[in-house]
Amino acid sequence: MATHLRFLKQRSGAADLPAGIAVRYAVCSDVNGQIAEPRIVFDLEKPHLGGGAQCRGADGQALTVDWSAREPGTWRLIDAGGAVVAVASRRGGLKSGIRLTSAQNDVLAEFVDPASVSRQILRSVLNGSNCTYLCLAGDKPLGQLVRLPRGGQRSAGMVGRLKGLLATHDWVFVSEGAGELGAREEHLEPVVFAALVAIVDLEFADA
Repeated sequence: MATHLRFLKQRSGAADLPAGIAVRYAVCSDVNGQIAEPRIVFDLEKPHLGGGAQCRGADGQALTVDWSAREPGTWRLIDAGGAVVAVASRRGGLKSGIRLTSAQNDVLAEFVDPASVSRQILRSVLNGSNCTYLCLAGDKPLGQLVRLPRGGQRSAGMVGRLKGLLATHDWVFVSEGAGELGAREEHLEPVVFAALVAIVDLEFADA
């Protein structure tokens, strides 16, 4: 069974968003449209992650997303003790997407554009936007990052399609065959961190 992790986005000005926070992403399990309490929350000082982010899990564990102008395409997830948990970076060149590596520089996963390079170039020329990333661990698919409407499965037909168009859409990480990912936070956090970087990178590119 697929695990859905929905990234609920709040912008500055929301009633419960603290001062100094530009954007908040609350990452929640979504089962058939029923959204649970956040498992991980990211607070961004700037909408483009240039100021890094503060992160906290449901267990109260605090982490930091660190960014440096010396490495503008790289972000580090750091624990409360200052140790690097994981690193997310742009893949570079013509390869759009985000690469997730360990503190030892081992590649853990990649968020990749399923379109061919030629289609990516054409989409860029036409000012189109990407709304899907595949998440791969080597050649093994871990899931995909897509925009989905809230509310679960909708009825078929014109009414169902209309409701889908009018619904609020969020980025959702849909993991397939990766039960351990959804079960343990220490496995969840690095992949969700890389997904966040991919989401913000896509949204800022489309802004």
